[in-house]
Amino acid sequence: MRQIVFGLPVVLSALVVAGACAPSNEAPNTGGHVVPSNGGSGATGGTGATAGSTSSGGAAATGGTSGAAGSTVGGASGTGGDGNISGSGGSSGSAGSGGGTGGPKPSAGCGKPAIQELGNYVAHTVAITGATLGEPDTHMSREIWVRLPANYDPNTPYRVVYQTVGCGASGTSGYPLWEEGQGGDPNAIYVGLSRPDPPPDPPSMSTCYDNRGGVDSIEWESLEKDHYFVRDNFCVDENKVYTGGYSSGGWMSNMYGCYFGGIDPARVFMPDVALRGALAVAGCWIDGNPPCSTQPVARIWVHDELDMAPNAYSCATEQRDRSLGQNGCTGGADGPTEVWEVPDGECVKYTACPAEYPVIFCTTQGRGHGASNDIAIPEFTKMMQEIEALTP
Repeated sequence: MRQIVFGLPVVLSALVVAGACAPSNEAPNTGGHVVPSNGGSGATGGTGATAGSTSSGGAAATGGTSGAAGSTVGGASGTGGDGNISGSGGSSGSAGSGGGTGGPKPSAGCGKPAIQELGNYVAHTVAITGATLGEPDTHMSREIWVRLPANYDPNTPYRVVYQTVGCGASGTSGYPLWEEGQGGDPNAIYVGLSRPDPPPDPPSMSTCYDNRGGVDSIEWESLEKDHYFVRDNFCVDENKVYTGGYSSGGWMSNMYGCYFGGIDPARVFMPDVALRGALAVAGCWIDGNPPCSTQPVARIWVHDELDMAPNAYSCATEQRDRSLGQNGCTGGADGPTEVWEVPDGECVKYTACPAEYPVIFCTTQGRGHGASNDIAIPEFTKMMQEIEALTP
């Protein structure tokens, strides 16, 4: 395992420059809905007396947060988890909604001493197999950069955020979400994802992620292997897994927010992890990606009305509308909203969505293909903190 220490905080201005290398992609998809629940902290989601129609659930084995096959709750109408939060998920512990809520879920890395310096990015090489959802690939490894909190405690499960950048930018130049002065939260693990080497086709994508590969993209397996490495070596709360990115990285957030919704034993990659939320700034999407999950993911977009193809504003609105369906928001794009405070521009929060899985859309004017740090950092942090306050 190779390690490289980056000693200074990264200035994000490189991201704005990188935006000129935007990927050439486009357009929409749709998704279904399963409303999440908050059923307790147990490990399996049983039936009958375990989490059934009349009995109360105990603290350990009833209607757990992830269920034997990924459900948030156990029985058809019994009480879940700690015996006082109603269950509403699958009738027999089958794949449920959301997953990943109901209290900390410590990873295998908890209790292990840190294998790197604290407070700075350190590079690690992660093995992948070249598996995709389509044709096999030749990639055998990816590099990631892990930044632990300066006061990292190996016995505390932390939120983990996978950060993706614009074409041509360094994997360490993602949003400085640890900087409180910019509205970030230092008490989390941040992981910068590298772009693939060798680069994806066509040549115009050579400095970008493989975000136009569709089912043949290596990015599906790559996130799985990256997360498994991180959770095995560091103390991660598996109920607080997020992604956020700009430009080509924004495409990645749209891809991941679609595919990694909820716990899904049938999913090829990362079936045991539910993505809790995703930020996409100035990104888009292609139609060739795999079908979206029917389980919800909290989402926030920041996009300028003057951004142009292949990152046109219409791409963001299409992804917003898809996620409104995925999250089960009543009324879709025409549903009720409230103002979401933002320093420059207009953000709205769709209020007919599950509180734990909001959809927030920020429109800016006159910024073009900018990274919008002043909006993206505090608003993404605010969303994460608010939904975690509702369902820790």
